[in-house]
Amino acid sequence: MPLTEFVFKIRSDKSLLCEFTRAHREAEVCIHLLRGDVRGDIREALYIIQAPRELWERLLRQFPAEHGDFSVVTERPDYVAVRAPLKLDYARGHNPIQAALDTLGHDAWFHPLLVRDGYLHISVVSPSEEGRERFLGYTKRMREHVSPDDFKLVHVGPYHPPAMAAGGGGLTPGQAEVLKMAVALGYYDTPRGCTLEDLAEGFGISKAAAHKRLKAAENKVIHGFTGGQERGPSE
Repeated sequence: MPLTEFVFKIRSDKSLLCEFTRAHREAEVCIHLLRGDVRGDIREALYIIQAPRELWERLLRQFPAEHGDFSVVTERPDYVAVRAPLKLDYARGHNPIQAALDTLGHDAWFHPLLVRDGYLHISVVSPSEEGRERFLGYTKRMREHVSPDDFKLVHVGPYHPPAMAAGGGGLTPGQAEVLKMAVALGYYDTPRGCTLEDLAEGFGISKAAAHKRLKAAENKVIHGFTGGQERGPSE
């Protein structure tokens, strides 16, 4: 079973970092999780705030109210790095990091988190075959607690380090993502591991739109493999 990558984004009006990057689109916050015990909670993180000094100084004055005491690791005119407790409670106290670990298992691991344009972007990689089914259930539960605009599944598919990632084969981003997700969730397995409705719900699009993207992607892949000419509309 290959490693599977799950990428999603979440936002909250009560999050200081979401509000900061929503108000200042040129600013980003990169969060490196500090995980001392693989089976324990992740309690601390390194926050790298990329913004002009006047902006990050303003943010740090508000930082203790949400994140507690912090220590400055490095400061420069265009960024500051601070070590502080990990506080990422969204959607009625929901912690997406702990929830992802509870869903996928503690052998899952995270890329650095990124807060950009008002959203917390999370990428987690898991070797667990059962994890992909549980994760689909997790996304459904999240949609019961937050609005569609506040939680979006961005990508599910085999994990490939950036330097090893293959080209897109002429697929649009939307086609590539729905095809990767279909493979990862077992849409082409016998019996099927997920339905077309599951794919549509995962991306927050209609069943018709998911079907159109999937058929267009299949058409391109098949004709690309056989050397034939692609026919029919694409999206």
